[in-house]
Amino acid sequence: MIRIILRSILAIPLLLSLTAVNVLAGVCDSEGLTSDVPQNSSAPSGAAIAQNIRNTPGGGQERDNQVLEQISCGNLSPQLSKLVPVKMGGITICVMPDYLSLGNNDDNIRVPLGLPAAMRAAQQLGMTLPTKKMVDAIYAQADTQLIGRPRGPSSKMENMTEILANDETIDGQLKGVTNPGLIAGHKKDVVIANRLASKPGSIAIYGWQKSNPVKGQALRPWQPLSTPHHKNYADYSHGIRFVSQYAYVDGKKYRLNDLLTNPKTATALNHQGVMPESVLKGFEKSEKLPNCSSGSPQGQGRQGTKSNQ
Repeated sequence: MIRIILRSILAIPLLLSLTAVNVLAGVCDSEGLTSDVPQNSSAPSGAAIAQNIRNTPGGGQERDNQVLEQISCGNLSPQLSKLVPVKMGGITICVMPDYLSLGNNDDNIRVPLGLPAAMRAAQQLGMTLPTKKMVDAIYAQADTQLIGRPRGPSSKMENMTEILANDETIDGQLKGVTNPGLIAGHKKDVVIANRLASKPGSIAIYGWQKSNPVKGQALRPWQPLSTPHHKNYADYSHGIRFVSQYAYVDGKKYRLNDLLTNPKTATALNHQGVMPESVLKGFEKSEKLPNCSSGSPQGQGRQGTKSNQ
């Protein structure tokens, strides 16, 4: 068993032992990493939620608030609570198997969020957002690798109609897949990136594969890492992939932010190395989710706490 122990504050081993790799196969789903995720056993259908959001005046941030309330009510798609391990060098991160979606197991809809809303949701759920390097690793290790289906640029890209149409397209791609497991490639990820430190009013996006990967060749995303839009922007092509705030190194649990700010481990997780603390602190400053309104059923956290307490 080979171990390299870092002489740092964190003292994090860089290499996983073979034993640890086997143990980690189920660790993401067994250590209560989704205990903060509210669950509603009688969640409405995705179609009903979509209709409610479609009728929200103003769209944009108003739509984001509606989505956040649905999360607070426990109407996050149940399958998202089973996190999947993704290995990055000697580090294992735990990720949701698909992008943020609302509804129940039989009927749900994937919905985008602007960066501030995504950060609010992530903080309250015990999650964070991926880096570009994490997005690539997720796609490379995905059980079901899809390709993006652009609908063409238009003034309606942010509309709920386009979001619904793209979601139907994705469901069509998955038709006949009985056990999709970890799914990737079908959305542009909202990511955390070093450049957000100098562009705090922007949203960073990356991904959306052009074609299935060819062995030995680089991935071909439609969207290179970029910050072209205001932080509240969200269109049909965007997806929110939540990643646990905790990761594992040699079987031990560490805060992902600590790994991202440690020079000895950051390069395994982020193509630009150490992530500026100012980017990560944005999650800590996020407001709590809106309370679930009296007209919506309230979900329960896995440990029995009210989702809006």
